[in-house]
Amino acid sequence: MSVDQLITEVLNSIRNHWYAERVREFKRDERALTRAILRYGFECEQRGWHFDGPFIFGELMSLLKKIRTSEADIKYLPVYLDGAVKRWIGGRAEELSAKAKNIRVQTHKVVAGLERVTVQRELTDVEVCAKVFRSLARSQRRKAPAGAKQEALL
Repeated sequence: MSVDQLITEVLNSIRNHWYAERVREFKRDERALTRAILRYGFECEQRGWHFDGPFIFGELMSLLKKIRTSEADIKYLPVYLDGAVKRWIGGRAEELSAKAKNIRVQTHKVVAGLERVTVQRELTDVEVCAKVFRSLARSQRRKAPAGAKQEALL
């Protein structure tokens, strides 16, 4: 599963459950929801954990299921989901760290048996998520017009 597919599937699940008859609101929130989904990869990259797309998809779907069953009072879903992803990873940090270390050990065992070859490494799914997350964060920052600061001071 690629990162594009992961984002599409998770957004479809969110749209079907929380935005069933509200297409306009979903389109308004789609960018922020995408950023909240990508936060999972960003947070994992910050910790040095590298998971594949299907693992991240499973984690996000488990989180969404937990949110649906908790019946929490959600004011604005994108902000709530962003915080929920942070809490989900923070609360399971030891378990996720152990899984990431196990993946790394298995990878090193496979690579140790190979001859040395120079190749360009592809980005992992976590690195792709983090890169897109950062680019969405940068594009949200807008420069204020030159006169805006002066007017605010008056």
